[in-house]
Amino acid sequence: MPSELMDRLAKGGRAEISKKDMLKLTNKNYENLPEVRKRNEDKRKKEEFKLRQLRAKELEEKRKE
Repeated sequence: MPSELMDRLAKGGRAEISKKDMLKLTNKNYENLPEVRKRNEDKRKKEEFKLRQLRAKELEEKRKE
C-alpha cells in the first residue's frame, strides 16, 4: 500500500474517490463551517426555548385549575 501511494504521488496522480464519498466529505466540511455551526446552535437554542415556554404554559394552566 505505501508503495502504491508513493507511486501515485510521484506521478502526480489524484486519489480515486467515489461521487458518494465526495458528497459525504463535502457535507461534513460544510457542517463544520463556523457560520453554519453557529446557525445550527442558534436554531437548537430557539427550539429549546420554545419547548420550555410551552411546558411552562402547560404547568401554569394546571396550577390554575
